[in-house]
Amino acid sequence: MDVSATRRAPASPTWRRLPGRLPGLAVLIVSGDPSVRAIAMRELENSGYVVTCAAHSGHALLACLTRGRIDLAFIEATLEDMPGAELACTLRRHLPELRVVFLAPAGTPAAPGVVVRPLTGEKLVAELAVLTLTAS
Repeated sequence: MDVSATRRAPASPTWRRLPGRLPGLAVLIVSGDPSVRAIAMRELENSGYVVTCAAHSGHALLACLTRGRIDLAFIEATLEDMPGAELACTLRRHLPELRVVFLAPAGTPAAPGVVVRPLTGEKLVAELAVLTLTAS
């Protein structure tokens, strides 16, 4: 189960504190696509975030209830077992302060709070930077 795939990125002596980058920010990635979870985990951990991955809504809810803290969730807009927006509402019942970004398929119009495929580490980190700057 991917929920156990939480790791803290190793401290790097060359890591610099950049505006909008909060080391240790807890991020949940919810996608049925293993390559999306792998890319997101690798890129975000390399940027200093603590990442938990879930393959479906059940794993996401379990992570929400057991992980102590989740600051932000990247949720696939269309999951196999429920719409991403419905999952976001469910998670917010337990974590009212949770910020959500939706992962959308290629061809989806760009919008705030939406990362459109193809997925890159730069897109994920940029969206986190925007969210953490607007939260301050």
